[in-house]
Amino acid sequence: MSIPMQVSILLALHLKCQVLYDIFSNTSWSPGENTSKNRTLTDFNFIDSQSERFDATLQFGQILRLLYEHPDWSQIHAFCRKRYSKREMLSNRSARVLKPSKESISFGYNFKDATVNFNTDISSIGLPEDFIEQLKQATLKSIGHLMGPDPLNCSIGPAISVGIGAASYTDLIYGGNRPGTHVTRPPGRGIAASNQGGRGRRPEEWKALWEVIADWVYEMEATSILKFAGTSRYKRTPTAAEEREMSPWSKTPRKFLQTDAIRGVDAFRDMFEQFIDTPTKFHGIEWDFLELEVTEYVDATFLARFGPKPGISRMADDMLRRVSLGSHDTISYKAVSPTQLRPCPQTYNGIDWERWILSIEGGCIVKVDTVFQALWAVMLLTYLPLHIKILNKGETYSKFPDLDCVYL
Repeated sequence: MSIPMQVSILLALHLKCQVLYDIFSNTSWSPGENTSKNRTLTDFNFIDSQSERFDATLQFGQILRLLYEHPDWSQIHAFCRKRYSKREMLSNRSARVLKPSKESISFGYNFKDATVNFNTDISSIGLPEDFIEQLKQATLKSIGHLMGPDPLNCSIGPAISVGIGAASYTDLIYGGNRPGTHVTRPPGRGIAASNQGGRGRRPEEWKALWEVIADWVYEMEATSILKFAGTSRYKRTPTAAEEREMSPWSKTPRKFLQTDAIRGVDAFRDMFEQFIDTPTKFHGIEWDFLELEVTEYVDATFLARFGPKPGISRMADDMLRRVSLGSHDTISYKAVSPTQLRPCPQTYNGIDWERWILSIEGGCIVKVDTVFQALWAVMLLTYLPLHIKILNKGETYSKFPDLDCVYL
């Protein structure tokens, strides 16, 4: 079963993921010390079958959608950053009441609410009151009982296009640039100051948003554990010297504390950081969509018409390869009615592809000139209630097309 517009499922195979423990060699690593750069299709299918990856993707997508549709990100930044000084301890007390978690209440103790030095009611800025709980549940579904490389990216990567749409995913990866190129845009007004929502945001802005959310989630989780008890673990085992520096009467330091919610927000932040650090790494990975999402028929006919999948080092360059029909090809657009023809956009802007997919209807014929266009056309068409028919160059388009089909 497919999730609508899950075009970013490709990221599940290409995002780096943390490796903290190797069961075969009994070796442990601290966060950031060891990463796995790519996953195979077999790896992904195993994770998909051994966890609730599908449901986690939907839930992470809903979380991203909440942020994407929020009208003013500066409110989120201000809410998450605010720390009340001792002079402000008597002000705005109702906005910083920390209640015992469900887990703490289940212990049977009669905990009382606590007033803290940070904002707690995230519903005051238009996000759901159970925002942290949603993160926890999505993370738990994603992880299951799996060991080895962190499986979170297999849920969070596909969640991008589910949450913010295929067009915005295109803009995050390509930024309007040709495959294989990256042009750094000049800084704008400032990430935190820009009072607008999620549309058109760059990876840098998404990362900055998740950084402040992650800091707030840490404050909520660490303080709740300190005051009301709760389940937590270490990201890595502290050294003897580090343990001596920690007090049972103070919060566990950020670099050590690990909870399900913290793990989820850190994974979001790290994903957008990868988009920034390796901006062209994800150009051309669209070829993997054929193995992940399309039918065997579409996969076979696509490869027969447009050629085999290139090596990973050539994927980005191959996206610009011309696949236009030539005069020697039997298949031709000349006999096709202009009302049937749907030329693919000549740009790499998400909004143009969004308008294009909205123009598609049964019986129309898609005109492609490059591998990029062919792949993105198939990726988007896969989620329409139409059958994709890819003709080889020795066939001809029918004068009476099937209205349940779309043709390439």
